[in-house]
Amino acid sequence: IKSKSALILKDVEEDDRWIDYGVKTEIQGWLGVPLIDKDRVIGYVSFGSKVPGIFSNEMAQMAQVLVNHVSGAITKAKSYEETKLALNRLEALHDIDRIITSSVDLSFIIKQIMQVVVSQLEIDAASVLIYDKNNLRFTPISSVGFKNVLPNQHQLFGNGLASKVALERKILRIESQDDIKNQFGSDSEFTRAGYCTYLGIPLIAKGEIKGVLELSHRSPLQVDNEWDGFLLTLADQLAIAIDNSQMFENLQRSNMELTLSYDATIEGWAKTLELRDQETQGHSERVTSMVVKLARELGLSEEELIHIRRGALLHDVGKMGIPDSILQKPGKLTETEMEVMREHAVLAYNVLSNSVFLEKALDIPYSHHEKWDGTGYPNKLKAEEIPLAARMFAIIDVYDALRSDRPYRDAWKKGKTIKHIKQQSGSHFDPRIVEAFLKLADTDPDFNVYDQ
Repeated sequence: IKSKSALILKDVEEDDRWIDYGVKTEIQGWLGVPLIDKDRVIGYVSFGSKVPGIFSNEMAQMAQVLVNHVSGAITKAKSYEETKLALNRLEALHDIDRIITSSVDLSFIIKQIMQVVVSQLEIDAASVLIYDKNNLRFTPISSVGFKNVLPNQHQLFGNGLASKVALERKILRIESQDDIKNQFGSDSEFTRAGYCTYLGIPLIAKGEIKGVLELSHRSPLQVDNEWDGFLLTLADQLAIAIDNSQMFENLQRSNMELTLSYDATIEGWAKTLELRDQETQGHSERVTSMVVKLARELGLSEEELIHIRRGALLHDVGKMGIPDSILQKPGKLTETEMEVMREHAVLAYNVLSNSVFLEKALDIPYSHHEKWDGTGYPNKLKAEEIPLAARMFAIIDVYDALRSDRPYRDAWKKGKTIKHIKQQSGSHFDPRIVEAFLKLADTDPDFNVYDQ
């Protein structure tokens, strides 16, 4: 192989270059011919004979010609297999990318990637442990190939193989039965299951440990640089999947915290207004509860209900800009005072329209005083020009106002209020929504709290 030329041993028993490796043989004459491809030795072919001195230089030349043909065939076959393997690897990576981008369920994503790991690397079993930096522990999230056995269960950081892998940030290989027994114990389920090879691979994304990939096999692994390289690529994909999932969870958590903060602020605004306007005390909570139920009765989505709830809580936020002398007047307002009061719808728009968060909640504060026949304010919208949320809330707002005591009148009875709403169907109110409202007013407790 070193000389890239044929070698003839006339009698192996008399030639110091012959090594029998302790195996008895009847061979005496020997010829070795290198397999050469593009000036690179890829192996050799040997010929043996019981007759010493049988191989000549002419025979060596003939053998070399024959072997050269074999070498070309071997190279082509090897090249084909390598190409086929490379395409298979690329297809597997494409599948992993598709899995990562099509789901946010980390358990599902890891499970699918693990199937690829086991099939592509041709190993018996694999598992992934996620590192929880808040609780300083590794938690198994998925495994493939194990029945009831995992190489590691929950581990505190600093204990066990996963921690060793994470701390050293390099692949840990245990590749003998004795070392497996020493590490896991002779009587452990893992050892009794016949595993004699363990690989721990750190999962690192953006410089941070995300977890550890553990591979287990029941025989020594015969691997090459390509296998090692693909293993590291798969580990990178796993780390990216974990990092993406954690970022999504953190974003969801931040959004939820921000939403709760916004909603608390909205409720605070509503309560502040009620402190200024004693005649509407409890009004915001009641109308909010009722309009959400009415919206649900009409089949609106849960996301739409969120914006309706916010709009209902803020329906009179514009009254913050109305003078106390008008807002807290105990009797009926003059026409001039009513003109000022009507400005609260536009004031609400001016207050809320600059908030992207509240943009979808604007319909109720801005348009709930519009009327089905086009005689309302502030824009004299007609019929379905009026946003659906505002049409629903208009009925609820009037119902609650009539059923509540005012300084200048007593609360109306339910029957009288229902009769009034029926009379206003088609003029003040959307007839279709009136029907849904009447159904709830007849059965739902939240629509009947006034007589308690």
